[in-house]
Amino acid sequence: MTSSMSRGGRLWHLDWLRAGAMLLGIPYHAGLIYTPGLGWFVASPEGSNLIAAVTGLLGSMRMGLFFWIAGLLTAIVLARRAPWRWLLGRLRRLGVPLITATLLLCPVVMAANAYRKARDEGASIGSVWLDLLSQPGPHWVGHLWFLQTLLVFSLLAVLLRRPIGRVSERMAQMAAARGGVDLRVVLFVAAVIGVWRLGVNGGWHLVSTQLAPYPTLSMIKVEPMLDYAPFFLVGMAMRDIPVPRLARDLAAWLILAAAAVVFVAVWREPDLAHKIARYGAGGMLGVLGGAMILSLASALVSRRTPAIDALVAASFTLYLLHYPIVVWVGTLLQTVALPPLFEYALCIGAALAGSLLLHRAISASPTALLLMNGTASGAHRPHSLPAHTRPQA
Repeated sequence: MTSSMSRGGRLWHLDWLRAGAMLLGIPYHAGLIYTPGLGWFVASPEGSNLIAAVTGLLGSMRMGLFFWIAGLLTAIVLARRAPWRWLLGRLRRLGVPLITATLLLCPVVMAANAYRKARDEGASIGSVWLDLLSQPGPHWVGHLWFLQTLLVFSLLAVLLRRPIGRVSERMAQMAAARGGVDLRVVLFVAAVIGVWRLGVNGGWHLVSTQLAPYPTLSMIKVEPMLDYAPFFLVGMAMRDIPVPRLARDLAAWLILAAAAVVFVAVWREPDLAHKIARYGAGGMLGVLGGAMILSLASALVSRRTPAIDALVAASFTLYLLHYPIVVWVGTLLQTVALPPLFEYALCIGAALAGSLLLHRAISASPTALLLMNGTASGAHRPHSLPAHTRPQA
């Protein structure tokens, strides 16, 4: 697999990176509030181009890396577990929190939206809130789209495990013959995924116009499923392939820096030319950036610590719980005129502290853990390599 295995073949770095990608959802969602011209449903009148740049870069890399790692870990687990029994476990692990969070957290987000509309339009908070609650639509999904996507990808993984396994073995043989996966291969994959995502964006824009009269269908987030499927499938195919060693490749760093500059300049622009540049640069950031992060983490992370283990164990519920806090804090701060960087930091701090406190309360109850985390135990069980996979030196 990769040269970075810690003793006993534990994949500490993958667990940590996956948790980190989820926790970075806090500054990402807070940043959407302070990104000028974005038009998120919570938008501060005081924006910041610096926050916009950070938010754009987080959005270009975070979830791609998350699904890449999810695909890789899924392939490793399926190599040693009964696939359909594993899928039933995933239905509980993901489906129960999806239902719980939809019923408990989405109304809290809608209440913030109702408060904002009542404040700005002079309407009744209760009537606006009840109106939102009674209508199907994307406001019943929000940040929970990733749970829908993981459920679909889990089924996809079980159905495609054998052909992807054969592809993985063949790719591993080719990589071994070439002395590993080089930068050219990574850039090719990045370009293909960039073109795919541009096509998904354009195609879904046309399809979604036909679905406007059917708000219930908008509660199934098909676009991100199509958008991130290549990352998940590439992750599954990488089960037997060493992570490209790019951390010391100057050309890789220069290409990554150029892609970041282009992406930051164009990611908020709606016209076609800028979208082409956005998805081209985003493909490089998602794939090349993800490969470099994996390479660095595999070299640097070789052991576990209790503090990081606790954060990894809490990351799932923190991701679920932070969103309504970010939305409410951002909504309340719309009425004050503090510096945007200060408000941004305040929003992040409140969301992290609040979700940590709520996680601690939830962890005291096996029932609450089952409902919000899909498991009756808060313990973190790290992943390890299947027996047939040998780390490379």
